[in-house]
Amino acid sequence: MLEANIYGINRSLIPRLSNLEKAWKVDTSLPILDNEILIEVSVLNLNKASFEQIYETARGNRQTMAELILNIVRERGKLHNPVTGTGGMFEGLVMEMGASYKKSSKLKVGDRVISLVSLIATPIIIDEIKYIDFEYGQVFVKGKAILFKNSPIIKSPDKLPLKITLAALDIAGTPATVNRLVKKDQKVLVIGADNRGGFLSAIAARKKLENTGRLDGFVLGNSLNKSTYKDIFTHLSKLDLLDVRNLFKNPNFESNYYDVIIDSTSLSSMSLVDSLLVKNKGKIFLPEPGTKAFDISYNTESMGKEVEIISYRGYLENHTDFTLELLKENEAYLDLFESFSLVNLAERETEDEPHEMICLPDDKGVLKNFIMKSPLIRKTVQSAIKVSKFDCTVLITGESGTGKEMIAKIIYSHSKRVNSPYVRLNCAAIPSNLLESELFGYEKGAFTGAQAGGKTGLWEMAKGGIILLDEIGELPLMLQAKLLRVLQENEFYRVGGTSPIESDVRVLAITNKNLIKMVEKGRFREDLYYRLNVFPIYVPPLRYRKEDIRDLIGVFVNAYNKKFSLEKRVDPEVIKRMEEYNWKGNIRELENFVQRLLIESNKNVIGLEVLDRCINGGVIASKEDFVKDKIRPDQDYKSYMEEAEKSLLLSLRKEGLTTRQMASRLNISQASVSRKINKFEIE
Repeated sequence: MLEANIYGINRSLIPRLSNLEKAWKVDTSLPILDNEILIEVSVLNLNKASFEQIYETARGNRQTMAELILNIVRERGKLHNPVTGTGGMFEGLVMEMGASYKKSSKLKVGDRVISLVSLIATPIIIDEIKYIDFEYGQVFVKGKAILFKNSPIIKSPDKLPLKITLAALDIAGTPATVNRLVKKDQKVLVIGADNRGGFLSAIAARKKLENTGRLDGFVLGNSLNKSTYKDIFTHLSKLDLLDVRNLFKNPNFESNYYDVIIDSTSLSSMSLVDSLLVKNKGKIFLPEPGTKAFDISYNTESMGKEVEIISYRGYLENHTDFTLELLKENEAYLDLFESFSLVNLAERETEDEPHEMICLPDDKGVLKNFIMKSPLIRKTVQSAIKVSKFDCTVLITGESGTGKEMIAKIIYSHSKRVNSPYVRLNCAAIPSNLLESELFGYEKGAFTGAQAGGKTGLWEMAKGGIILLDEIGELPLMLQAKLLRVLQENEFYRVGGTSPIESDVRVLAITNKNLIKMVEKGRFREDLYYRLNVFPIYVPPLRYRKEDIRDLIGVFVNAYNKKFSLEKRVDPEVIKRMEEYNWKGNIRELENFVQRLLIESNKNVIGLEVLDRCINGGVIASKEDFVKDKIRPDQDYKSYMEEAEKSLLLSLRKEGLTTRQMASRLNISQASVSRKINKFEIE
């Protein structure tokens, strides 16, 4: 009989009884069960991608990083970064063992242990974060974790420093895989030899090659001390990422040369280098594959090469023993291993400045005509650019007409999928009975009226790229279940199909609905909501960013002047009045109103009389709407601001948002939201 909780399945809350790594939320309640073990956690070793994402989001501020980590754990019951989808591992002290666990284990209370289970599948409680080590990506905490009968755990080795042990074990599968791939007399290349994964791969390859074959390396950092690596590599070079063409001028490297290439970087730009240097029938190992495997397969196909692409496959038997032994054998290199800092940015502390300057890239593409004078919209765009590099789902919310699709295009244009398809589906525009076949396609003869040869769906068309699901709140419940499965399993079936099709698509979703309320009413699946809401972006309405109205009017006047072959402009007094209006239809309403002004005006300068005529003609609600938000000269400005803040917070609270979600919408810290809620005594 299968005992579900030997893997912790019983502790999955959302969805119920799923694998812990797939669950959005897990149960951390005590006491532990018979087949569980409770460990007092001392150190968390965060996965590189997760640590760097948290670091960048907090801009290097340790206190903000601690808040972000605690928020993830409180919300999910595990340290599963929703943006990167990764976790890490931990070290701690055995506190308690269930009766059944104790019978099958050699551990005892008081043993120091290291969990080899990823933090994405570990129920954990963190009471306090004491310190964050930037160089190793390690977080020193006071907390508790629950593991299970089949969870791999080892005793903490006493002959190596703990920080080195944790850093090495977190990537232990990489050198162990290299050891299995490399054969004597082969030509091997390690790209990224100046990071921990690349370095461990290199000494694993040298161990296997012994004195045969050839082992070359590329470093990407600024410094290159060949003498440091002299006993490891045959030849070592610095690779210029800005000009890969220099590679072909290097006499030490040639195309179609290497039997095995180990690319330990996360850079998609390396796919071309990998493809050029590997020989036909060669192998490329990608410990951090990203979208590189997809790119390499196309590159090598066009070059007529048959290449085996191997991605990191997770747990390998005895991989920890191999890696720890490798470190002990190469003790002379431990100082070099320590010198590879996880975070390349200089360590810095920053204060939480409410009026900080927000810097955005000088973009000649999608950002060129994007109006963002308002600090609120600039922060929104900054969030979009920040998340673009992480291959996670994004839920973009906001009122109709605010520019949500433009934010989606900004994410696409700054992502590593920018050269792959961008496919949009409006879930409200297609009849519900046709949505599934439109999204996933269908096989020949799937239903009456189907095309003879079947049809490729939008999901398949978006392979390697991004699919935008507009008006996701209109998706029928039946199709919500199928979408959830695709997001969980990374594969889908055509309608009438029996063979799964692999999914390599990043999902962006847009809605103007309150999905939380829809979940409460049973109209939207809670588990799908969590899958989509990995990184929420709220696009503020135009009434909160009135600084943008003047420039938006200018953009629309220029556009419609060109379209209608006109040369009109708007009187400054008209613009001033328009800036005072609420624009309930947001940018879309403003654009339509500008078009109406141009058509109504018989003069080249659009004056107040035209504005009044458009108002009285019912284009907008009423003349009073233009001035009702204006502050009177005799009004107490401070009380006005407090009332506005209170009203906004009450509105968000009524939507059922958590303080974290409110903070995300308002682009302020969660602590600030909590202080204001207490100040205004909001329930």
